[in-house]
Amino acid sequence: MSGIGNRISSVLSFHHALTASPSATDYLGALYAYTVDDVLKTGRALDPPIRKKQWCRQCRGEWQNWLPFYWKVPHAKKFEKIIHVELKRRGAWLGCEQCWFCLTLHQEKYDLRQIGGVTGFIAIVEAWLAALGWPIIRVYM
Repeated sequence: MSGIGNRISSVLSFHHALTASPSATDYLGALYAYTVDDVLKTGRALDPPIRKKQWCRQCRGEWQNWLPFYWKVPHAKKFEKIIHVELKRRGAWLGCEQCWFCLTLHQEKYDLRQIGGVTGFIAIVEAWLAALGWPIIRVYM
């Protein structure tokens, strides 16, 4: 896709993420992330510490470096989509891969080198929270 085509696609994806009808679980939740080498995995959950335990059991957590906190966000499902679109727009999306530990197809995997590492990811998340006028609430695990 051409440069302008990519830009239009990004704008439409952002618009859809912001205007889609919310689901019952969309109003509360949290955005979490962990890394494996230069790969970032991000997602949402109602209770990230429980989700972390599930991931660690499912995908052999000794390889995972979890951020020491997660963000409490309103409209978690929409916000997660916005972050995924932004990371993809910045060329960080690695595509879908089957996990060699659990054989699950993981989709939300991004190249940290494309976004300035973990610090860059944190800046992206918190810039979007600020742009939406939402409070930045970090909860430490």
